[in-house]
Amino acid sequence: MVHVSTQYHMVTAHGNLGDHQFGAPPQNWPLIGKTLPYWLDETNNAQVTLIGNPLLWWFSTVAIGVFLALTVFYLLRRKRLNFDLSQGEHSTQPHTQDAFQHWCSSGGVLLVGWVVHYAPYFLLSRVLFLHHYLPALPCKFMLLAAVCEHAYVWIRSLPRPLHTLYYLLLLLLCVLVLTSFLVFAPFTYGYPALSREEIQWRLWKPSWDLLFR
Repeated sequence: MVHVSTQYHMVTAHGNLGDHQFGAPPQNWPLIGKTLPYWLDETNNAQVTLIGNPLLWWFSTVAIGVFLALTVFYLLRRKRLNFDLSQGEHSTQPHTQDAFQHWCSSGGVLLVGWVVHYAPYFLLSRVLFLHHYLPALPCKFMLLAAVCEHAYVWIRSLPRPLHTLYYLLLLLLCVLVLTSFLVFAPFTYGYPALSREEIQWRLWKPSWDLLFR
């Protein structure tokens, strides 16, 4: 009985944690509706705050919607025997199952991984924080890469000038993500200490908790 009681208390220990000023419900996580401060220096504004890379989080969230929309579109078209996916780089014959299966398997596995690590939190009544979303993040980031790779397969069948345009857009995406990382890196590493004005400039959302004096 002692063992059963111990197991019960382990399962229910986090059920009555109450509310928290930095708590965030699961629906806020994909678009970083709320940040999570960990540490603030006693003498300046140096701090460690879980905020991630906002542009990467937002672009990858859009990728989830793009993947779902395209999958539904392809399925509806295939019902009418319209096979939009050509062989791409994964088949030797046009309009085969191979390209479609590659799209569903590569993106589908990542989508399932994201859902499995994200959806269960909607069933919990305890206070939750942004860090609970971290296990789902790699799946979402890789899904963004899968969508970009799928766009490349489409672009290859179009005129060459569009290839150049796609490469430029992809380069722009990488530059924006890298810039976003550099802008918010002080909150990840706690260095350098930012001024009040520099932190206020980084308050891209009024719901974010970025601490300053």
